[in-house]
Amino acid sequence: DYETKQLPRVGWPAYDLEVTATDAAGLTAMCRAAVTITDANDAPTLQAAVVGVSETSAVGTPVGAPLQAGDQDGRSGLAYKILSGNDDGTFRLATAGGAAAGGAQIEVAEKTASFRYPQRYDLVVAVTDRGGLTATATVRVDVVDANLTPVLPAPTGAVTVAEDAAAGVLVVTMAGSDPDAGQTLRYGLHADPDLG
Repeated sequence: DYETKQLPRVGWPAYDLEVTATDAAGLTAMCRAAVTITDANDAPTLQAAVVGVSETSAVGTPVGAPLQAGDQDGRSGLAYKILSGNDDGTFRLATAGGAAAGGAQIEVAEKTASFRYPQRYDLVVAVTDRGGLTATATVRVDVVDANLTPVLPAPTGAVTVAEDAAAGVLVVTMAGSDPDAGQTLRYGLHADPDLG
């Protein structure tokens, strides 16, 4: 009986073996045996990653580089899915580079309330090949701080002041706010050219 040792996964479709049998007197018989290696499905591989995305990113913004699983059987037909870490639906997966390339791109799907610095998402992503074998990896997404525009609401109602009002008379009180914590706002007056 003959048993296989570790066989190469690709590149050797068949072996042509010459088998001999020799008795004690030295007489030998020989035959040939053709051994064909049948392909077996190899599991894909997927690397973990750490990526960042600005908190001001619009829906559809790519997050990091495209995911590219490895598969000795070829990348065509690979399917990607976010298994966990995306409970609020902030992210989605889109095909990257066409179906033949076998890649997937994480994108911003929705600007949820939690999509703010310093939020972090640990997305567990799975890739499954056509034979049903799966690999998983964690992609950590850090929401990166961005300087957000302050808000200054317009006064409610008309603002009036008498033409003979003394200097220093209070005309209107306005208060702005900034989504970024710890910011100090400065106020200024600017003439409207449309008013002459």
